[in-house]
Amino acid sequence: MQNQPKISIMVPIWNMEEYLDKCLNSIVNQTYKNLEIICINNGSTDKSGEILEKYAAKDPRIVAITQEHTPLSIERNVFLDTLTGEYLTFVDADDWLEPDVYEKAMKNFQNDADIDMVVYPAQVYKKFDDGRMIKFNENFYNFPMRGKHLLSDAKIFTNMSRVIWNKVFKTSIIKENNIKFLVNEYTYHEDAHFCFLYSLFCKHAYFADKIGYNHIKYTTSTFAKGLVNDFARLFTDNFKILSDVYKVAKANNQIDFYKTCIYASIMKYLQSPVNPLTKQELKEICTCLENFARLAGDDIDDEFIHNIRKRQFYKIKQLKLPAFKLGGKLLGMSLYKNENPQINLNLLGLKIKFHYKKSPKEVLGKFVSTVKTDTHKIINICGIKIKIRRNITAPSKKYTLELKTDGRVIADVIQKHLCTLMLHQKNFAHYKNFYNGKDVVVCGAGPTLQYYSQLPDCIHIAANRAFLYDRVKFNYIFTQDWVGIQHLQQELINYKGDNCIKFFGTQNGCHTEIPESFAIKCNAQRFNTDNEFWPTAKFAVDISTTPFGNFHTIVLTALQFILYTNPKRIYIVGCDSVPSGHFNSTNETEAEKAKQIALQQKFHDSMYKDWLKFKNFVSIYYPDTEIISVNPVKLRGLFKDVYTKEYLEANQSNLDFDTSIVEIVIGEKECLTK
Repeated sequence: MQNQPKISIMVPIWNMEEYLDKCLNSIVNQTYKNLEIICINNGSTDKSGEILEKYAAKDPRIVAITQEHTPLSIERNVFLDTLTGEYLTFVDADDWLEPDVYEKAMKNFQNDADIDMVVYPAQVYKKFDDGRMIKFNENFYNFPMRGKHLLSDAKIFTNMSRVIWNKVFKTSIIKENNIKFLVNEYTYHEDAHFCFLYSLFCKHAYFADKIGYNHIKYTTSTFAKGLVNDFARLFTDNFKILSDVYKVAKANNQIDFYKTCIYASIMKYLQSPVNPLTKQELKEICTCLENFARLAGDDIDDEFIHNIRKRQFYKIKQLKLPAFKLGGKLLGMSLYKNENPQINLNLLGLKIKFHYKKSPKEVLGKFVSTVKTDTHKIINICGIKIKIRRNITAPSKKYTLELKTDGRVIADVIQKHLCTLMLHQKNFAHYKNFYNGKDVVVCGAGPTLQYYSQLPDCIHIAANRAFLYDRVKFNYIFTQDWVGIQHLQQELINYKGDNCIKFFGTQNGCHTEIPESFAIKCNAQRFNTDNEFWPTAKFAVDISTTPFGNFHTIVLTALQFILYTNPKRIYIVGCDSVPSGHFNSTNETEAEKAKQIALQQKFHDSMYKDWLKFKNFVSIYYPDTEIISVNPVKLRGLFKDVYTKEYLEANQSNLDFDTSIVEIVIGEKECLTK
């Protein structure tokens, strides 16, 4: 113990008699013995003080401090000023530790001097008002990355939790940079502020592979209440933190890493579903955003910041602000571009609100019209004509269009939109909410598909050659790559499945497009995609009018389709996203297999980025649909992960994770068991 570096542990205590014994037992019985356990009794009125005195009398490592009740940030600063250890960490009094968590953490520090922080996964328990407590997986506290990573890597920092209780920190970094908890500044996020500042001065973090911490999450917690009832304060506190951290980052030449901090914060809070906000709350949030964008200046080149500078707040979907507003309370109009686009009209105090399915321009044309003459522009608003003199100037060069050079582009644009309107209105318009509340399985052709058996009462969709998997009867097949499926022509023609519908993609004359003659033979329906010539390609929300985004896997096209039907859950199977061939690669020659793996190698990094975009898309537009990965490989930790027993048994010697904590699909739709 003499040669072991000391770890200082803070345990803040306020009326925790129900949990304190379990918490302190888990600390004093750690296999790592050189601990300084600083327990701060923050004005408890229950038996917490007596419990603390009992433990302090038995264990000299416990430092018991009793004080009047103060904000938690003050408690934590008392700890920072009191501790004597080379390392420090935090434990909430209602949580508990695994027995060897600190021993393993210190081995990571001692084995590599570049490690500045150790993070260990946490098992979360949700406690309800009636006392029930259930165990559940929360990926935010169980980051899928393992081992040593640079914190400046956006993928790492963005997905890492910013709580302080599942981490061990170096005291030297905190002392040298005078890192403190801000007092009386925020209702929320004091942990995040500390983690942001500490991370500015870190290089590497080590992510442990075993659960080390057990955390209780209350449905009535301050944060949970704030998310529902006080989102404006939650929002503004978050950007106050970003503003404070910005000043420190700029002073220490850490603006590049600070951009990662912003992205991490935006992803976590701006995409949180919230209740409708009052006008005062909206005003407060918009002011906060403007101040933040003004402070950041030109240091941050980010689309989000640019939208704020342009006052395009309506692009933040949760704020529910109009994209267009004209007039006032008596005579006015506003246009909203959200999931249910609508137009609001105020006519002499009479309020009219209606949703639109066609373009807002077409709908508004009934109420507002514009006529241009050589000298004037005449605006007609509900019969009121406004005449405005036009300022005719020479057109800017940047808006001129050379038809000789850009004629092909114009033709492609026209062809794409005509194709989409004709095909998608015919083939997809009626699928809106078609599978509302149901479960769907989307199958890719990765090797892990071979370990999946058909879940009952689920819609099944095959991407590309996955339709050959004979343990599943598919309802739909999606494909658009002629090169990849032309050797399977007869199989596609003959496949009936479970009243299977086949969707074949078109790409405006691309050399890999499936011929129309073959689509007719298969009785296939067509859809249009944005191809590689379209830099704006993105996931489509309304697939009845918009081309599908064209990414590196047809699975994402199938997922756009099924999300449009609004299912309850989507299982993704065989979506390995690693260069490892197909589920039926044993039927291929070695040359064919090597060719496929080489092709997958070329695109697999881009494919993973597409999956990250997809996750973001789902969180914004379909927050109530749960995505579940079955036997994930590259996608592990991106969504909720489950495994089949067949996969675990077949790959037992190659698994790099603890199979005792995974969820297993046992073949019955509603049975996901530990």
